[in-house]
Amino acid sequence: RSRLYPGIREGLDYLKSAGYPLGCVTNKAAQFTGPLLRDLGIADEFAIIISGDTLPQKKPDPAPLLHAAKFFGIAPAASLMIGDSVSDVKAARAAGFQIVCMSYGYNHGVDIRDARPDAVIDAMTEIMQLLEKAA
Repeated sequence: RSRLYPGIREGLDYLKSAGYPLGCVTNKAAQFTGPLLRDLGIADEFAIIISGDTLPQKKPDPAPLLHAAKFFGIAPAASLMIGDSVSDVKAARAAGFQIVCMSYGYNHGVDIRDARPDAVIDAMTEIMQLLEKAA
């Protein structure tokens, strides 16, 4: 019964068309991650998918993010994570990534702003304006 939040498809399309390489880093086990991303129609958007059991460590450890940056040949300081939890903010900070969080998602009812990400957006389509302002 999972479905994409509004704006996710458009946000992914924008990032891809703008030339940003995309990866997915989740703590969900691979046996669930692959089928879920396929069912949602977005599995092919990601050049790498790192599940919770891909590496010995998972978020909030920085290892999955550093693995993704190395895969893409991109310095962590030039990398951006879009997340939705305190675990994502901690992993991004430890890896040296920038972090933008969704205002909704997996954060146990706690306002993600309390974790002090670089920015908080209400819809993935807002990533366009953030990136254009940063350029």
